[in-house]
Amino acid sequence: MDGMKETVIKKDYIYLWEDLVDSADLTKILDWWKENKENDLNDFDTLPWFEDSALYYNECIGTPIEKEVTKIRDKMLEAARKSYNKPEIVPNTTTLVQWKEGKYMTAHKDNGYENDKDDLFMREFTAVMYINDDYEGGETFVLDEESGDEVISYEPKKNTMLIFRSDASCEHGVKEITAGRRLTMSMWFTTLDEYEEPLNY
Repeated sequence: MDGMKETVIKKDYIYLWEDLVDSADLTKILDWWKENKENDLNDFDTLPWFEDSALYYNECIGTPIEKEVTKIRDKMLEAARKSYNKPEIVPNTTTLVQWKEGKYMTAHKDNGYENDKDDLFMREFTAVMYINDDYEGGETFVLDEESGDEVISYEPKKNTMLIFRSDASCEHGVKEITAGRRLTMSMWFTTLDEYEEPLNY
C-alpha cells in the first residue's frame, strides 16, 4: 500500500497508520487553509464545526486542494477497509477541521445518543488524519469500555491516521490544544450503502 504502515493498538478496535500520503499534499492543504479558511473565532465552549472552522468534502470540490483532499480520502478509505477486513466499508462523512488553542472535546461516542442517534446511528468507524503537528496538546484519547481507562492517548504526528470504532466500545475525545492550531481530516465510515456520502460534482 505504497509504504503505508499499520500498527495494531487493540485488534479489531483501534489502528494507527503512518505515511499515508505524500507529505507535500498535506503542506499544500495546510497552506491553502491558512490563506482561505482561517478565522479568529474562538469561544472555548464552542466546537470548531460551529465557528466556520470546518470544510466538508463537497465544499472542497472545485478548489485548488480538491485533488489532494481526494487522494487522502481514498487512502483513508483503503486503510479502513484493510484494518477491519471489510471491503464493503464506504465513507459516510468527510471533513477538514481546525482546532484552535483552547479547544478540546470530552469523551463521547460517534454513533449517536438519544437526541441524535437517528442522524448518526450508521457510523461504524471513525478515522482522524493529522495534517500537521506543529502545535502542542491536542492528543486523541480512546477509553476502555469497561474500566474507563485510557487505551491510548495519541500525540498527533503529521501524516498519520488513527482509526477506531464509532460506538461505545471506543469512547474518545481531544485533549486541549495548548498552543498553535491543529488541522485534521476526519472521516466516518459505514457498511450501509444507502448512507454513503453523496458527492456533488
